[in-house]
Amino acid sequence: MMSSYAASIGLLPTDPAFWVPMLLLFLTGIMVLGTIVFDGFDMGVGLLLPFAPVQYRQALMTSLSPWRSVNETWVLLTFALAVAAFPFAFSTILNHLYLPMLLCTVGVVTRSIAFEFRARSAPPMRSFWLIMYGVGAFLSAFGLGLILAAFATGYQQDATNLVFILFVTVCAMAACVLMGSCLLIIQWQGEVRQLAARWGIHAVRWVAAGMTAVSIMLAMANPAILYKWTHIDNLIPAGMLWTLMLACFVWVEIYFKGIRAQRIQGRLWLPFVLCVILLGLMLLGMVYSLFPFLVLDEVTLWDAVPSASSMSVILAAILIVMPVIVLRHLSNYRLIFSPSGVRL
Repeated sequence: MMSSYAASIGLLPTDPAFWVPMLLLFLTGIMVLGTIVFDGFDMGVGLLLPFAPVQYRQALMTSLSPWRSVNETWVLLTFALAVAAFPFAFSTILNHLYLPMLLCTVGVVTRSIAFEFRARSAPPMRSFWLIMYGVGAFLSAFGLGLILAAFATGYQQDATNLVFILFVTVCAMAACVLMGSCLLIIQWQGEVRQLAARWGIHAVRWVAAGMTAVSIMLAMANPAILYKWTHIDNLIPAGMLWTLMLACFVWVEIYFKGIRAQRIQGRLWLPFVLCVILLGLMLLGMVYSLFPFLVLDEVTLWDAVPSASSMSVILAAILIVMPVIVLRHLSNYRLIFSPSGVRL
């Protein structure tokens, strides 16, 4: 397959002009997954605040403190990497996704301000900043849903797709709630853990419905994508992918039900890991569906990158800086799998 792609643009598979853009796409995908997972549970906790018991809301916010400053940098790093690696595609993408990206950015800023002011304000004002944090989480999750819907519909966000767009945004918020629930299950005991398990049960069903809807819309939006997934040569890999995703969904829900019924007390990190696998498979499926295009039927991966000399500089900088940043970030998350000691 790679040989045919290389031949179609007049290159050899071993030519740096061919494989360097693919490596940049892979690295960008890692950053996108990091944003979805780690900033996702941050947004999820914010979305759950209005539904949490009043006496626990301040403590839920405090439980984000070990990684709060790290979460907000994933979006910025992903944005910077995408702009540097694919400048000729980003201008087109931004033309379609200006509003969703603006919502995500405003949401990140609102959450950062609310978190800092809540910690430094007098007790009477803390409830207000909790509300503002929830508003920021809603804006970010809503913008994320709009971006996902835009990719699924080929940027055709007209009135006929309005129901689908709204449905996907709800499912995107459910994905954030699911990540937030996984975090709360690890970090808390007692009533909050039971509530998180209940929220997670409902959220995982919405996420499953959303992933199915996005897959169907992608296939309907472009015959080439439908051909990719239904061609006889691809049926076995596609079937394995869907079987693995179904197994993860079922396993997560069973685990949530066991935690809620207090039958399961150990391996509380497992739902979080399974959800990361699910989100990674979803991202992989979307990349496979759209490949080799970054803007469907308009801009290919190789059309989007700068000159070969510029790519070499960008790649060298990424390979030097990115591992340090990612490893430093991941070290801040070690407490996720080491309960913080909160006992309810």
